[in-house]
Amino acid sequence: MHLDNDDLDSARGAFVKAQQALPDSPTLAYIEAMLLLHEGHEQEAKERANFWYRRLVRQGELDEDQLDFLAALAENPGATLADQLLSAEEDLATPPGVASGAAGCVAHRPKIDIQADPDSGRLLYNTSAREATLFAAWHEQFQVLVDEDVALGFRDDPWGNAIEWMSALCAHPEWLDAPQVVQDLTLALTSRFGSLPWMAPSLLEPLALRLSRWLEQARAEGDGNLCWDDADNAILLRTGLALVVGMERGARQHSRELAEELLLIDQEDSLGLRELVLDQLLRDDRNEEALALAEENDDDGSLVLGLLMGKTLALYRLEQYEAAETALGDAVGHNRYALELICAENPRPSMPHPDGQVDPGSRAEAWQYRTLMRDQWRTTPGALDWLEAHR
Repeated sequence: MHLDNDDLDSARGAFVKAQQALPDSPTLAYIEAMLLLHEGHEQEAKERANFWYRRLVRQGELDEDQLDFLAALAENPGATLADQLLSAEEDLATPPGVASGAAGCVAHRPKIDIQADPDSGRLLYNTSAREATLFAAWHEQFQVLVDEDVALGFRDDPWGNAIEWMSALCAHPEWLDAPQVVQDLTLALTSRFGSLPWMAPSLLEPLALRLSRWLEQARAEGDGNLCWDDADNAILLRTGLALVVGMERGARQHSRELAEELLLIDQEDSLGLRELVLDQLLRDDRNEEALALAEENDDDGSLVLGLLMGKTLALYRLEQYEAAETALGDAVGHNRYALELICAENPRPSMPHPDGQVDPGSRAEAWQYRTLMRDQWRTTPGALDWLEAHR
């Protein structure tokens, strides 16, 4: 449950309790691999799976299938968990990796219609007649429309008829020449598998390759901005946001590179990607880069807590303690709940609005930051004690 809610710190605590209660359960190998992959520690996941394999083999109490699973987990934990999940999904007769994999074949595919406005220089993507025809054929199978009133979502559940649209897409990979089809597929995959880091390499990275090709084409047209509200630009930007979020833990380097591509071309940061990139840099202990990014912030006031707390953490790690205190004061001035929720071991949850949004300065915003980044404060020596001293 904690992993479903992206609450890594609580998930780690629950795993430790389970380990104390059932120290020799083979289920612990599975749970720990999932947890470490969620935390971005792929190499450690392999090492720990190998530890569990050797330990449980010596005990001699497992059947052949269990041993085969543990051996595969030690060899490649991400691929093993992905295979197990897909084999358990009864409604997925066609593996989604086959459908999304077609998107990675970008060589010699038609370009999209994107041009610089002659007056403003802003970049404009317009859906072509061919793309509209491809999308119409796809939509006959997919049948669900994107909800344009939320950042990432559909008006209905696209997975009720997944067998039909996956099979049709595999038969017609040319549909992926249409950005609107790529948008639908990306949002569908991230809505179901985006919280599972081991799914990103096979499902999302091929789609990201195609989007990057389109962004390169856009940048070749000029140095202007690709604004959300212009022409059909939102299709490209919404796809980019879904991919960055979906790959954040399972393909972190690719996620960050795509986010940086989008920040260069969407200079207004209409997607709020600066905060995501900052979090990724902190997870990779690239604190000087994280600080530089945080200090570039010209945000309009939304999603500011993550930037302020990220700057604080980077300064603390760099031992710039006076500047860290100043940044912490700015963060607390923005959200008075931030320190309380980060320092507390088991605070009461606070949920976002039904559309997933949180109000700036609210307890829900502080809770959202806690679930995403408390593990980074906890694993930074002395950081939680330092925060506690400033409450």
